[in-house]
Amino acid sequence: MSPAVSAACAGAPGQVCQEHQGGSGRVGYGRLAAIERPLDDLTAAAARAAQFSLPGKNVATVDVTVAVGRLTELRTQRDERISAYKGRAVTDRTTHDLVVRAVDSRVIPVTQCSVVLQEWWEPSHPEFGENGRSIWALFNAFTESFKSLSLAMLPRRSQALHGLMDGVCQMDP
Repeated sequence: MSPAVSAACAGAPGQVCQEHQGGSGRVGYGRLAAIERPLDDLTAAAARAAQFSLPGKNVATVDVTVAVGRLTELRTQRDERISAYKGRAVTDRTTHDLVVRAVDSRVIPVTQCSVVLQEWWEPSHPEFGENGRSIWALFNAFTESFKSLSLAMLPRRSQALHGLMDGVCQMDP
């Protein structure tokens, strides 16, 4: 319902708005009608969004609860990964080795080595150094260096970085 209609329907409580009921079969009551209708439209849109066609299939229904369950599982995996990164201390020697391995894995170009090491020694954000010399701090140094690189390559770089760090932390893929 548009703001103009909302203003037109803003009668006293209990006042019937016959003009703007919009064929819904309901009679709107003052300001409440201006709220109920958009919520009904939003609910219907959410229900339609829960179903969609997949290429190569007739019609598939996406079970929203399965999708939410999968998101919860991914959040748990992310939390476990971050805990493992924070719990794994790393020496300067290992850090230098990981920077070279990151170049070999195409996480960063060779020109970014100094950027990563600078972030490692002097993090741009104080919270990046809160966990001491850990894989998490090194991970943050890498991701900070990504800001000056191509956005198009960010997903591939991030995936490769996780693979490298997960290997150091001996996490299952």
